[in-house]
Amino acid sequence: MSERSCPKCGSRKVACIIYGLPVWSSELERADREGRLIMGGCCMNGDDPDSQCLSCGHRWTAGREPPADM
Repeated sequence: MSERSCPKCGSRKVACIIYGLPVWSSELERADREGRLIMGGCCMNGDDPDSQCLSCGHRWTAGREPPADM
């Protein structure tokens, strides 16, 4: 999980949402398997959320890059 916390419920179980067609690497596979990654789809409109709470489902834009281990 990331160091971020949900602004709605305070949970620290937060996943990064990534968009586009990423090059699937062992790091992405591990992050997906561990629940730290959510595929957001291939289309973006500029105000897409980059984080999702795994406890309450809230999505928001934290404005940060995904952790380096992804």
